[in-house]
Amino acid sequence: MVPVRLVKGLEVDSAVVVEPGRIAAEERQGVRSLYVALTRATKRVAVVYDDPLPEMLNPDPPPADSAASEGSAGSEAAESGASGESAGPAESAA
Repeated sequence: MVPVRLVKGLEVDSAVVVEPGRIAAEERQGVRSLYVALTRATKRVAVVYDDPLPEMLNPDPPPADSAASEGSAGSEAAESGASGESAGPAESAA
């Protein structure tokens, strides 16, 4: 394992980022260090974690109180977006 501060500016084919939540919480530059860790790989990146993911990496964040107060229409829109996760980015890129 290599600390994030040593890989800044480097590129590798593959990287394994271990406990991204700890990187964001414990590194001096926090989320910037996590960004560095996640963007060093040019081909493949794997994320291994047991602790909760930082909010920006959580694929299914818990609904916010404001979303719950919008009623059923808001939750239906959220559900349809979640079911088409792979289609969403492809559509927006087109």
